Amino acid sequence: MIGDKGNVDFDSPIPMIESQQDLFIKFMKTIFNPVKKIETDNFRTERIGEKIFWRRWDDPNEIAMLLNVNIELEKVCELLGRTWMSVDIKRGEIVPELMRWVDSKGYNLINGDIKEIIKEYLEEKKEIPKKKRASKSSCNKEINRLTDKIDKLDVRLESIRLRNRIGIINPKDEEKILDTIKEIKDIEYGLAVVNRKKTTISPH
Repeated sequence: MIGDKGNVDFDSPIPMIESQQDLFIKFMKTIFNPVKKIETDNFRTERIGEKIFWRRWDDPNEIAMLLNVNIELEKVCELLGRTWMSVDIKRGEIVPELMRWVDSKGYNLINGDIKEIIKEYLEEKKEIPKKKRASKSSCNKEINRLTDKIDKLDVRLESIRLRNRIGIINPKDEEKILDTIKEIKDIEYGLAVVNRKKTTISPH
C-alpha cells in the first residue's frame, strides 16, 4: 500500500466478495473519514504516487470535518488523508465564508442538518461561476450595443459639421449638434457603468 500526500494506493485491483468489501471499507473508516465507495469500469494503469494531483473539496462530509473544532488539526489531516497545509488553508478559507452564507440564509448549524446545509452551500457556490459568465456575456453585449450607438452618433455629428463647412446650413443644425453631443456623453457614462460592472463580476 503506497500513498501520495496521504492518499491510499495499491499495486493492482484487489478482488473481493461483497462481505470482504464491507469489512475492508469498515476497516478503512477506522483510518480515514469520510470513505466513499465509487463504482468504476476502468482501472488506472499509473500509480497515484507517480504524479501530483489535487483533490477537490466538494464532499459535504469533508467540509463538516473542518467545522469540527473538537478534533485536533493533525487528526483531521489524518482522517481526511490530506496534508496539514491543505487542511489549514481550506479551514481558514471556507469556514468564515460558510459562516457568512449560513447567517445570510438564517440557518442553524447546531440544530440543523449540517451535511445538508453544506451540500446546499456547495451547490450554490458551484453556480456562481456560471452566473458570472452569463452576467459577463450580458455586459459584453451591452458594451457592443452602446459602442455601436456612439459610432453612429459620431457619424451623424460629423455629417452635420461637414455640411456646415461646405455651406449647407440648416437653422436647426446647432441644436442637433448640441443634442447629439449630450446623447454621446450620456451613452459614454452608461458605457463606463457597464465596464465597472464587468470588472466587478470578473472571476478571480
